[in-house]
Amino acid sequence: MAHNPEKRVSEMRERARGWLDSMRLKDGAFGVHRASKYHDITEFPSMLLPATYDATHCRKLLGNYENLPGAKRDELAAFINSFQHEAGNYRMHQMRREDIYYPTWEYIDFHTTNYAMGAVLSIGGRPKKPLRFVEPYCSMDALQRWLSARNMSDPWNEGNNIVNLASFYFVLAEGGDDRIKPLIEHLFSWHGQTQDAQTGYWRDAAAQPPVHPMVAMAGASHNFHLYYYLNRPVRYIERIVDHCLSFVSDGAMSACVDIDVVDILANMRRYGYRTADIEGGLEEKLADLLEFQNPDGGFPDVCEGDRRFDGWNRYIEPQGLSNTFATWFRSATIGMICEIIMPNAFPWHFRNTIGMGYFNHAYSPR
Repeated sequence: MAHNPEKRVSEMRERARGWLDSMRLKDGAFGVHRASKYHDITEFPSMLLPATYDATHCRKLLGNYENLPGAKRDELAAFINSFQHEAGNYRMHQMRREDIYYPTWEYIDFHTTNYAMGAVLSIGGRPKKPLRFVEPYCSMDALQRWLSARNMSDPWNEGNNIVNLASFYFVLAEGGDDRIKPLIEHLFSWHGQTQDAQTGYWRDAAAQPPVHPMVAMAGASHNFHLYYYLNRPVRYIERIVDHCLSFVSDGAMSACVDIDVVDILANMRRYGYRTADIEGGLEEKLADLLEFQNPDGGFPDVCEGDRRFDGWNRYIEPQGLSNTFATWFRSATIGMICEIIMPNAFPWHFRNTIGMGYFNHAYSPR
């Protein structure tokens, strides 16, 4: 690890906040951000939704939005809520079915709503409309049918689907919906019945071609959020930790893969297995991530190729640029590492709804 890591992290936080400042729109509602310097907001105004919810999560994480004045909170929440449809789902207005690369509208609406709703809740706001689009999933028969249709030869996408639905369940349950508790318990039981004993992940072991271990890991990192939120123990942690340690020190990977593996190891460290190896791997990952920060203070996803954001094929920008998505995910990854190797050095305000960027400081499996 580089000399004086606390100083390096402090500098990283300040530089990231400075870059976010450069992405904030000076006119209009408080807290609205463009996605990157490449983002033409005239041509792609809908990209202001993911750009803003990513920036909101990141600013919350870094402490910018603590004690946010009520008027600014309401203004920012109202902007994000302006993308909420009558059914309660959030979606980019310019998005058309022929332009999405995820499998279904269900996936898009689950994905976008989890992040947008989570951003609104994280600053103390509320969605403008109730989550009526979740109603078809709010009976035991419907949940059982939905779970039986999961394609576990594609566990990464399905891990996203599952954590997103669980996030809606938890929000509804916290709001007093008495129907939801048995659904949460059934969803958790399904996890126990379908977890693969060989890997500790969720996958179709008979799939051809076989599911790549990295894909299974990335999917499982989402599934594990149910365990962290409910303070339930994870089985097969030795297999999980052994696999994650086999590549955690391989340098900066994509923003998604890095947060997935760090999320798993930071939580699995609580079990006392290979603790020193986990801490060493996280220290190496921290050094790699700090070096990966762009000179402008933001973070890229990866350095080569093109990036499509949030399921939309019409918006494409070059990789390597700092963007709000990668800056949030990589800041959250660094925050999780710091919680393990330098606890109490910095205040990290993780989102309180499950999904990527969630971290339960008090996770205590029982």
